Amino acid sequence: MEPVTCIMQYRQLRIYRHLAGFPVDDPVHQRFILDVGGLPLYKAVGVRDSVDEALLGEELAFPADCELGLQECFEKLHSRYRQWMANPDKLSTVPPLFKSLVYCSGISQGGEAEWNFAYEQFLRSDDADEKSVLLSALACSRETDVLKRYLNIVVNLVGAISKKHGLMRNILGVIGKDEPGRPLVRDFLTQNWNHLFLHKKKSRGELLESLTFSSNTKAELEIVERFLSGGGVDLAGNRRKIHQVLEQIRNNIAWTDANCDVIAQLLEEMGYS
Repeated sequence: MEPVTCIMQYRQLRIYRHLAGFPVDDPVHQRFILDVGGLPLYKAVGVRDSVDEALLGEELAFPADCELGLQECFEKLHSRYRQWMANPDKLSTVPPLFKSLVYCSGISQGGEAEWNFAYEQFLRSDDADEKSVLLSALACSRETDVLKRYLNIVVNLVGAISKKHGLMRNILGVIGKDEPGRPLVRDFLTQNWNHLFLHKKKSRGELLESLTFSSNTKAELEIVERFLSGGGVDLAGNRRKIHQVLEQIRNNIAWTDANCDVIAQLLEEMGYS
């Protein structure tokens, strides 16, 4: 299969994975995702030091964050990250094209030591681009205590700088992309809604949209509706976005209700059981 075909298939699978209603670690669902998208994409592109120029404009030309669950990809990226930890001054250890991928995967697959190392590199670096990549990668941890600590750092480091509202929104979006970060950022957003992004209030709605992109249960819808209907919530500049967010969650719920059982049956008939 050609790499570009794999990339298109990968994008479709990411959307499917969010909507299908299966737990991320569901073994049946995981096997199907890997067989259809993960292995062909990994074999077509893999983790290497250079790629075809035709793919340079495609951020998804790589198994981004190994999020389709291919263990070989996890292991290679984490190994590369550990090599960098052993010799942080050797900049060539991580090719520029793979920095976001390697940093994020190394931190998500590691523990506090990997996170602390990246934070130290952030403090040491004078390169604005490198600091930006590290700030996003630090949000990839899967440890709740680490993410709580980072959330406080982000607020103190970026929150007071009005021109950095976009950076802060992006970092919060990465923290809240998956469990266990999503409830942390959701609680932070709802508790501090009126005090966030004072110079660009529409960022509040954009962050809420990213946090609820894959929400597909009535319980999740009720949480958002209850917050928005509460007194004193400043919706200025976000009323249209809020309407879109609620509509998207309702559409996700309808899609899941209509297709989840059908998908489960099809997977079983295909031998994924």
